[in-house]
Amino acid sequence: MAAQDLPNELLGRIIGLMEPASTALTARSVCQRWNTLAVPHAFRKIILRPTEEGSTEEGFKAWGALLENERIKDAVREILIYSHITDDDEGYWDELPAGFITALQKIADLHYIEKITVNFSPVCCGPESIGQGITSHETYEKRISVFEAVFNAIQTRSNQPGRTSIRSFAVENMQNAPIPTFTSSSLFKSVTEDLEELDLHIVQEHSESRPESDLHEVELVTFEPWLQDSLLMPMANLTSLSLCIDEFWGTAPGTFNGRGLAFPRLKSLKLKYFNISHYNHFDWVLNQTTLESLRLDSCTIATILDLWNPEMHDWEPIAEDTFGSDFGELFLFPGTWEFIFDKIRTSLPNLADFEFFPGPRYIREDRNSVREDINPTQQTTVLYGSRYSAFCESEGWVDPTEFGGVIDFCDLEPNEQAMLDRHKPAEEGDQRALDELLDATKRRQKQ
Repeated sequence: MAAQDLPNELLGRIIGLMEPASTALTARSVCQRWNTLAVPHAFRKIILRPTEEGSTEEGFKAWGALLENERIKDAVREILIYSHITDDDEGYWDELPAGFITALQKIADLHYIEKITVNFSPVCCGPESIGQGITSHETYEKRISVFEAVFNAIQTRSNQPGRTSIRSFAVENMQNAPIPTFTSSSLFKSVTEDLEELDLHIVQEHSESRPESDLHEVELVTFEPWLQDSLLMPMANLTSLSLCIDEFWGTAPGTFNGRGLAFPRLKSLKLKYFNISHYNHFDWVLNQTTLESLRLDSCTIATILDLWNPEMHDWEPIAEDTFGSDFGELFLFPGTWEFIFDKIRTSLPNLADFEFFPGPRYIREDRNSVREDINPTQQTTVLYGSRYSAFCESEGWVDPTEFGGVIDFCDLEPNEQAMLDRHKPAEEGDQRALDELLDATKRRQKQ
């Protein structure tokens, strides 16, 4: 049967399944019929990205013209908003131009939006660094201005008749700096009360010239408590939550213990680089008993800690003379993934989808240090050798040097490292518990 003989419903579905998604735009040029059928697919997701000429309303003329089309306005379900021109230091504004804010207000004209994603620059600079004369092209203050402009546009839209509620919100390259004035505002509360899906990818300031100072930035201590208590705690309607931070988080320098977090409708949770350092540290996840899907990406358990922390329960001090006089007070946390996997299996009765996999940072170019059965391009549940970590106050979080290798910690001798490493001693118990957890999720899938 020729394409022209297919019924509209079937042909429209075929166009929607074409890869890449941009093919639907090309399909519009075939004929009037294909154009009509392709529009809902071609404009399901639209992008607002500033240009060099975007400092005035003239620079966003094409965006405005696009949203004058009634069929396109009905087709849009997702908007990706870029706050910057390019990811490098060449494309930036000192402040938000009027044209950008006017373009955002066009969101009010869209009838059926389901999701908004805000994409910031991956390079960020904290308020303290700015005071020291260190700058980046997208400042802390500018990021707040973008949030306010986007949320104002969403609130304006919500006051229009016949508009669906925006249920999903995502942020790419969110800076790990608290914005308490914004999250305590009525604007923030009114927009987030209807959210069901939240996806946060969080980055932090990093200085190539002074990496040792990164550990002492004030936002590293204050951000995680703010994330927990001010941003997440009010969002009780969430059904899906993804927290991906580009560095280990949860233990140090800041603390995220999850106490008080309750999401009675939560079905899906993804955590990236979350670090566990207490027996009850994962309880906030286990308390979400409605969970059906849990993904742990590059999450670790802290084994050795060279620091002082307000929350030091479950940490066992190591005798000061164990490694000679060069080392100060060290602590050992004896927790294992066997304990965590067993708790997940017994505490989350609805869990039918579980993934535990290493992220790209653990895939080495040296193939001799990587298990041959792990494909770097795929997310594969495996008992990876980097599932335990250590914190050194002078170096920060220390990764295991290879899959199945030992932790290279504070220049300890190999025999001393082996005394502290948890990977090999815990391997049998961890594998047993992981296998039983995966078996339990498979049985639930069949129910």
